[in-house]
Amino acid sequence: MAEPASRTAVADPPPPAAGADPSTSPGWRQVLTVATAVVAAVFGAQVVTSALPPAWQDLLFRTPLAIVLLAAGTVGLLARIARREASSRPR
Repeated sequence: MAEPASRTAVADPPPPAAGADPSTSPGWRQVLTVATAVVAAVFGAQVVTSALPPAWQDLLFRTPLAIVLLAAGTVGLLARIARREASSRPR
């Protein structure tokens, strides 16, 4: 017995969302640019950290300061993304 034409198979890609613009999804160039920027930022942070006085290095490495800074940055980034997504949704 054949399935009705309105049903989609699991392997079928989902239809594009209403008003979705496929040109807004990042391409390889954008992904590589962001990845390069992240690697450069981490390398720069390592260079700056190595130039700190030993007492400041101990503060950074022996306390949870780095974890707190990373968590705060992550929360800030997620909040920014959520605000941007909420403002772009139709009401």
